Amino acid sequence: TALGLSPDGKQILTTFPGQGVERHAWLYDRAAATARQVTSAGDAITLAFSDDGTRAVLGMHGGAGSGLWLTRLGSGTAPEPLATKGGAGMAPFAMDWRGSQVLYSGIASQEGRLSRSIGLLDLETGDDRLLLDTPGNELFSVVSPDGRWLAYASDDSGRKEAYIRGLVPPTGRQRVSSNGAAEMAWAPDG
Repeated sequence: TALGLSPDGKQILTTFPGQGVERHAWLYDRAAATARQVTSAGDAITLAFSDDGTRAVLGMHGGAGSGLWLTRLGSGTAPEPLATKGGAGMAPFAMDWRGSQVLYSGIASQEGRLSRSIGLLDLETGDDRLLLDTPGNELFSVVSPDGRWLAYASDDSGRKEAYIRGLVPPTGRQRVSSNGAAEMAWAPDG
């Protein structure tokens, strides 16, 4: 189950099993104590809110294929597919969204084997580029509140550990865990 709190803290977006094995995305309004189903087809695996909380990117399997889907929350319209280098059928996971840029983890071919890499898709320009592409698997990326740093997990050392690296300007990485790590989040003050 994926879970996300809107930037203003008023809504919760989560995935919850529907009929069968597929998870559907639901939007909960905390003040009104109401819930509304956002998706009805496909298996919603991951999610990321836009900065203003009016949209979300979902990582979904099934339905029309695996990929990233943009949904306009509260519009009643169906999610729209987004094209990424992760490619349809390659199971990209939505990780974080800052401004017009969506971070995702997609599958890339590296030295004859598949590994998860971190990509950055700009929704305004359509630019899609890989940020991290190593023989290991990179997951659970999140950008710092000031947009200067990227925290992520990688298993290229043999187990998942947490790393930080500079985005602006780009810098090398530094491991910040010593006994394994997976998902992480930034404090609001960075």
